[in-house]
Amino acid sequence: MTPRLRLSLPIAVVALLVAFAPTRAAAERAVIVVGNSKGKELQAVTTAAGEAVEQAGWTVVAHKLPPERIASVLQCSTDADSRCVGKVLDDVGAVRLITLKLVDETYQKQPVRVVYGAILRRGADVLSSGQRYCEGCRDDLLADHVRSLITDLVKDARRKANPSTLIVRSVPSAARVAIDGAALGPADLELPIDPGVHTLAVTAKGHHPHVEEITVDDGQRLEIEVKLVPLDGAKPNGTNGHDGSKVAPRGRRSLAPWLVVAGGGALVAGGVVLMVIDEDEVEGGTVVPSYRDSGTAGLALAVAGGAAVVGGLLWWRANGKSSTVAPSVTLQDGGAKIGIAGRF
Repeated sequence: MTPRLRLSLPIAVVALLVAFAPTRAAAERAVIVVGNSKGKELQAVTTAAGEAVEQAGWTVVAHKLPPERIASVLQCSTDADSRCVGKVLDDVGAVRLITLKLVDETYQKQPVRVVYGAILRRGADVLSSGQRYCEGCRDDLLADHVRSLITDLVKDARRKANPSTLIVRSVPSAARVAIDGAALGPADLELPIDPGVHTLAVTAKGHHPHVEEITVDDGQRLEIEVKLVPLDGAKPNGTNGHDGSKVAPRGRRSLAPWLVVAGGGALVAGGVVLMVIDEDEVEGGTVVPSYRDSGTAGLALAVAGGAAVVGGLLWWRANGKSSTVAPSVTLQDGGAKIGIAGRF
């Protein structure tokens, strides 16, 4: 093996490990907001906090929030304003908000620099909070206090936070599921997911794709059932739509009006038969002692059947397009043949 080849193999192995290594969960992405500090002190505090967060295994999300926005974020975190906290997290792409506020106080007539810290999640829930007191404070000493505070806050936050879970079911079953453009496999599936806003896509051959935006909260077990619409426009038979509405089976819905039409056609045919076989009381000037008076009944049946046919056609029209089913009525000598013709 040549020296160049021996050198290339470890590099290739490292590249593969990096490429296929699991990425950190979004629940570990944190944004740090520092208030009431400036200059070298602000730089020392921000650097120390970032180092402690990274050392704890979280990822620091950089931001360029203006001073007025930082003041607003600190205020809304104090007020537990869930909308405000959620917005700043979405704006910077994080799921944890770490706030550090520095305040000058007096202890035994000596000036003390106090660092108040907190970690919040979506919904403005405070996962952990605490403070450190820096007496005779210098920037390097203050940085040490910040590192200690952040380390403890992250530990407490991890103990309190619960994982989020997403469950996706589909009709038809085994549809392909993707989250934020990443293919995850066929439904039904259950997987851990980072809290926040995600794009869910469900696809299946012969069906219209379904794409929607979902919001997952910390610790939430979110279950979603997606019913894909076939390309011919009909919804899956016997299932509920994604909005929860009941969808009647396609065949039953289209056949019912035609059954009414067929019944009306049968009544019309029966009425015609009765009128055909009707006999008069007097024939050729001679009174017939026994005769069949069915004309009135035949007329009534024909009228009722006609009304049923019209009602069935109106019902079909109200329900949408016609199927290929239609009534069939054929008059024959001495009677009539009634049936239904078409594709069911």
